[in-house]
Amino acid sequence: TGTTFTADLYTSGQFTVTAELYTSGDVTFSTGFTAAAGSTFSGDLYTAGDTTFSTGFTALTGTTFTADLYTSGQFTVTAELYTSGDVTFSTGFTAAAGSTFSGDLYAAADATFNAGFTANAGSTFSGDLYTAGQVTPLSALGSLP
Repeated sequence: TGTTFTADLYTSGQFTVTAELYTSGDVTFSTGFTAAAGSTFSGDLYTAGDTTFSTGFTALTGTTFTADLYTSGQFTVTAELYTSGDVTFSTGFTAAAGSTFSGDLYAAADATFNAGFTANAGSTFSGDLYTAGQVTPLSALGSLP
């Protein structure tokens, strides 16, 4: 059932939660993990392996994914989200100011950026795309004088 960590949590192996996971401290996964519906991370979240959220989740502070990230539900980050791997959203998501995606970004529903963003080649948005800041497609950078 629901699992709560009120301090930091570290794991070096595969991590699976079949119900909610709540943390008030930082969370570090040196390999991937799977989080069930309703999971909430109120501290920083770091993962070095692929990450799967079976539905959406909420991360309240800086969140970093160094491998691929997949989510099948609503995705909300109230502070920065950093990724160095591909990101796939099968439903809409909201990215806070300062978020960076260095891999390809795929969204099957509406996407909202509270500040500008840069999209790699291969990124796709099948829903509406909203941004409050500058949008820079990497394909355009090569054509600059």
